[in-house]
Amino acid sequence: MSILRIAQQSLLVLAAVAINPDSVLAAAIFDFGIPAAWTCSVGICNDPTNTTVGTSATVTVPSVVIPLSSAYGWVSSFGGVNGASPFANAQVPSSQVTPGLGNTNGSWLRTTPFVANAGDALDFQFNYVTSDGGTFADYSWVRLLNAGDLSQADVIFTARTTNVPNIDPIPGFGLPAFGQTTLTMGNNTVASVPLISAGYVPSALAPPNYLGVGPTWSPLGAAFDGTCWDIGCGYTGWVSASYSVAGTGNYVLEFGVTNWDDNAWDSGLAFNAITIAGTPIEDSSVPEPATVTLFAAALASLGVVRRRKYWADAGQLLLRAPSRL
Repeated sequence: MSILRIAQQSLLVLAAVAINPDSVLAAAIFDFGIPAAWTCSVGICNDPTNTTVGTSATVTVPSVVIPLSSAYGWVSSFGGVNGASPFANAQVPSSQVTPGLGNTNGSWLRTTPFVANAGDALDFQFNYVTSDGGTFADYSWVRLLNAGDLSQADVIFTARTTNVPNIDPIPGFGLPAFGQTTLTMGNNTVASVPLISAGYVPSALAPPNYLGVGPTWSPLGAAFDGTCWDIGCGYTGWVSASYSVAGTGNYVLEFGVTNWDDNAWDSGLAFNAITIAGTPIEDSSVPEPATVTLFAAALASLGVVRRRKYWADAGQLLLRAPSRL
């Protein structure tokens, strides 16, 4: 690709940022992987062998769940460890049908600390995806933690698998309530979020109804990607969340998910466009956003191209009309 072409394309991005800088920069958080200083429950977040957290630019679930044109972050219970959930087993009932055994394997991802003032809007998009169903009530959460000791400041939202038709997966049943978060789907503010069925069809091997058709999403793991245990599997689609920070302080944002009762038919949470008061929550160790660096390179490249074009035009004039010079 020519220098001019690179410069032209980069300036198109510059124009987009000039129109709506916050949304473009927020969308770019995961374009180069998990920010290096973020922490996760298993190993190093950017380790390619770590299957519990990651980023993706390719969406294999139905197209309605594509959030933005950039990559997004995710956590999955697949490959997770026991004890990832912050909620004690006694706090969380199994389901409305049968008693459960408790939390099993899961994972979480935490941002670097950031400063927030009382009343600031903490915004992000999320999508809960699950291959489980029936009474195996996997769940996901987003929490605000105090940066000093990582104690819980608040629960921002929860989502949970359920096979009860009239109960939505958000807010998650049996999980701590959240009240300062506004959820939006499209242009509508909603109090709860229903499950989008992934086209579940019971298999011929019933009961149990394992290996029915479920959501196709690679973070669920090869064994359960595209499968479904029972009624209740699917995804929420992308939901916008806006949380009003209660008090000024230093905070960490945590995204998490866990299996329940078993270690199979995994669930996950995708997320993107994370901002506090309109500013992206990124890696605090990186002083200059990658996008800004790109603009600088583009402008420098454009300057080189313009200079080259100037002297090339001057040379043509010398050849065509020497008597005039």
